[in-house]
Amino acid sequence: MSKLLISIILFFFIGCTSSNSKKIPEIKEIDTESILNSPMSLDRHVLETCYNLNTGLAPIYLNDIMTHLNNKTGLWKECYFYTMSIYCNSLTNEQEPQFQAALFEYFLHNPAQYLSFLDKTTFEISDCLLSNLSAYVNNHVLNDEITLISIKNVVYKHCS
Repeated sequence: MSKLLISIILFFFIGCTSSNSKKIPEIKEIDTESILNSPMSLDRHVLETCYNLNTGLAPIYLNDIMTHLNNKTGLWKECYFYTMSIYCNSLTNEQEPQFQAALFEYFLHNPAQYLSFLDKTTFEISDCLLSNLSAYVNNHVLNDEITLISIKNVVYKHCS
């Protein structure tokens, strides 16, 4: 209950407007042909998942997706986040902390995109993302590692 309350409070404090970007971005920024014709790789898995060409999960890529998510830009960042979110309901206990940290960092630096994604995704995925974000925030606020005010300030800085 407290996790849900923290999530709701965060979103009321944030006040970001969601952008109307598509859940699956246009292909023009990404060299899809060479990636899709290459051997299976992280980028190919992300691209195939992002465009629903292959909806199977490949857990061997999840750690790399979480590691590289916040280093990507533009359409790649959207595709990496979309792909990471697909794994949300399939996380192991060992994967949850890293997933929550990557999700929190994405939320801090891309609040409008995060909120827009929540508006467009399924209930199961949005509920899982919100629960994981709330668990991360709740854990770090209770341990006095971060404050709600500091979260709000960083999110406002990146809200566009």
